[in-house]
Amino acid sequence: MDNTFKFDLAIKNNFEALEENIKQIVNALSNPKIPEDYKFFINIILFFSMSNYDISAIKKNIIKCQDIWERLLFCRLLAITIFEFVDDVHQLLGKEFRSKMTFLFNNNYDFEEINILGKKLSNFKKYINGGFKTIRHNTIGHRDHDAFKQYEIINAINYDDFINISDDAIKLITDYVRYFSSTMSKLPYVYSI
Repeated sequence: MDNTFKFDLAIKNNFEALEENIKQIVNALSNPKIPEDYKFFINIILFFSMSNYDISAIKKNIIKCQDIWERLLFCRLLAITIFEFVDDVHQLLGKEFRSKMTFLFNNNYDFEEINILGKKLSNFKKYINGGFKTIRHNTIGHRDHDAFKQYEIINAINYDDFINISDDAIKLITDYVRYFSSTMSKLPYVYSI
């Protein structure tokens, strides 16, 4: 079995698992027996799962694609996807999330683990923010009309770095999903996805 076949099979298996996970989450959100406060929580899990799928799909295209310009396009898509994901997580896990968690756990919820993940997310944001923000603001949709500046930014992209950053993002998302899965099992009305 050659390495390309093994790699393709691993990708296929990973995407099948992601698809199945998302279907289960959507089914839970569609279940009328699930309380609305729980659906708020399950929706957050769906957000993380879909982000994981998006980042994984873009990463796959960066790795598999043969055309350099196309690969750089996928890198730019990865930049905006991760940039927006990180930005959205801070909003998603803000005041309303904390309020719901406090309510669901009858004021006995320990935020220590989510705070640790939040610090990891903040460090990741600091790491990617400058370069990804530049790519997002200047090269996505070619918002900057200085074509040469766009070209320089695009041409400076190192896709190996982007693959590593996508791995870091996927690991962080996986840590959040593990946290949410563990937390779901501790809810007074247990519903597992």
